[in-house]
Amino acid sequence: MKLYTIYSTVTIATIILVTISCGNDSTLTQTNTSDAPTNLTATAISRNEIKLTWKDNSSDEDGFNIERKEGPWGVFQIIARTEANVTTYDDKRSGLSPDTTYYYRVAYYRGSELS
Repeated sequence: MKLYTIYSTVTIATIILVTISCGNDSTLTQTNTSDAPTNLTATAISRNEIKLTWKDNSSDEDGFNIERKEGPWGVFQIIARTEANVTTYDDKRSGLSPDTTYYYRVAYYRGSELS
């Protein structure tokens, strides 16, 4: 099964790059891509704060998992969970380092179902 996940990468104080990736991922189960969040953007607010925004395409999610990894070979880890209908997150309390590239992804959750 193919998993469609929106990724956003940002290097603090340098450049913001938003990409959409398609591939297999064993940690998430894809059930309905039409409900998955889209238009994920990451903006460096300061040398140690990144603001994420996305479009909520689901009307009945329980909330969103925010995941981050450091560098292209890092492992995604959940850094936050939001309530339903939230479309922004400020990553500022999670130990960000200047001049480091971070990759983000956002998925809704509904019970045990992930987008």
